[in-house]
Amino acid sequence: MASSRRRTEPISSNPLAETPFHFFKVILPATLEEKKLRIPEKFVRKFGDELSDVAKLRVPNGRVWHVRLTKDGNKIWFHVGWNDFVKYHSICVGYFLVFKYGKNSNFDVLIFDVSACEIQYPYYCGGGLKNDENNLGSKRCKVEELDEIKTSDAIGDESEFKKAVCKVEISSSDEENERIKFDILDLVAVLKDFGITVGCKFRYISAEERERAITAVKLFKPKNPSFMVILRPDNLRKGRVVVPTKFAKKCLSSKSKWIKLQDSDGSEWSVLTMWYRKCCYMRRLRGLLRKKNSDLGDICIFELIRMKELKVSVFSASSTE
Repeated sequence: MASSRRRTEPISSNPLAETPFHFFKVILPATLEEKKLRIPEKFVRKFGDELSDVAKLRVPNGRVWHVRLTKDGNKIWFHVGWNDFVKYHSICVGYFLVFKYGKNSNFDVLIFDVSACEIQYPYYCGGGLKNDENNLGSKRCKVEELDEIKTSDAIGDESEFKKAVCKVEISSSDEENERIKFDILDLVAVLKDFGITVGCKFRYISAEERERAITAVKLFKPKNPSFMVILRPDNLRKGRVVVPTKFAKKCLSSKSKWIKLQDSDGSEWSVLTMWYRKCCYMRRLRGLLRKKNSDLGDICIFELIRMKELKVSVFSASSTE
């Protein structure tokens, strides 16, 4: 005799762990003037403790923007990097943005203009879909009123948030490796936007170093071809760094040369660039490193100013800014 008992799905004890949290923000004149956006208090009460210093904002074209958070008690703002996000998407007064929180300081963002239609996002070839594949080259209109968006538990189709494609069912250790892989790709994409080259060993940096690297770029904003180095024991002991091959081949001589290196206060050093076994080294850096009181984990950005002259900016590992 068949059993009449019905199988039931287990009920999650923590619905917030499975149900994404959404909030929206209307862009006001003060928002544009202050060049930062405050996160709603209710969201901060629920998730504020788990937010890191840098948030990742992902738009439907696949591009990820790194924005530094400013925290003051129970108030948190999207701040350093937010104005770049606003300018790039031509966000104006009256626009409203819908944020979907996906844990680990990751947000998916939808942008709607004053017509209540979603904007057409710029083409991005760094991993997102083309505009004509993403939204068929046209705007998707949302008929919901503002109050309906505020109370809704879901905004649009899950396909609008394409990062879900990358989150496959894998073991916990593989999941961590996959997360690190995507974080590194995001970081390299941001550095590439600023014309910054990094070496192959950059893939091994820690999560904390990834966040500081983003902060350093946002602070220094190099305007010319550059490369980034995170100081290790070998750099401090030998007073040298490895120059990424791509930068060296494009911007430096193929032979050993003395070049000028200056820091932010105008001090100058003569340093030697030389090739050895297909690697380019910058040597004679001890004087600079001593003057800067350099330590393990400090981030150095070397920016090409003119031929045979570079500028170096150092972001200390102990810096809180």
